[in-house]
Amino acid sequence: LAEYAAKDPRVKVLMHEHTNAGAARNAGMAVATGEYLGFVDSDDWCDLTLFEKAYAKAKADNADVAEWRFHQYDERTRKTGAPRVFPAAVTNVKTPFNAEALGDDVFAPIAFAPWCRLVRRAFAVRAGFSFQELARTNDVYFCCLVRALAPRQTIMDEVLYTYRTGTGTNLQANNGASPQTVFHAWNGVAQELERRELLAKFRRQLVSASANSFFYTLNS
Repeated sequence: LAEYAAKDPRVKVLMHEHTNAGAARNAGMAVATGEYLGFVDSDDWCDLTLFEKAYAKAKADNADVAEWRFHQYDERTRKTGAPRVFPAAVTNVKTPFNAEALGDDVFAPIAFAPWCRLVRRAFAVRAGFSFQELARTNDVYFCCLVRALAPRQTIMDEVLYTYRTGTGTNLQANNGASPQTVFHAWNGVAQELERRELLAKFRRQLVSASANSFFYTLNS
């Protein structure tokens, strides 16, 4: 990390006590100076052209958010699954789109993960976005608010990221250690939407998406 920072003044290395992914992302957002915010997880990998292509798409559509497709790699089987597809509601609307265009599928993103989207930093700062600092499921809050509030969103029909599973050490592999965090995540979304006087508008969609998330956690 120090070598990279020495070679390129744009690279900033942040050191702090290990807590959780939400705290690390918040720390990165606090010192970011770029036009857009992008995230990767340390145990995954991505196409080397990911941010170049995402930035070009976001600029072309003057979008606050640009999302891309991904596939999942299982470390145990050494196999890569089929690429994830966007929900039909997302692919059937004209881009750029907003939450209203998605109807009941507003909280049906390709994944509740920051690593499959680029977010305009000025929009994120203006909206006061941050990540919940939970042991896991800390990205649901951020991703739901981005989807609900971003006025211009666009998608890229290209697989640019690989989500790695089967390591036994990532957060989703250890849901049983703190299963209640999924409740705190969705409750946080509900409270923030209520604070912004948007809960009534998105209540039905929020109940549906959170129920799916609860069942996923119970199954895992």
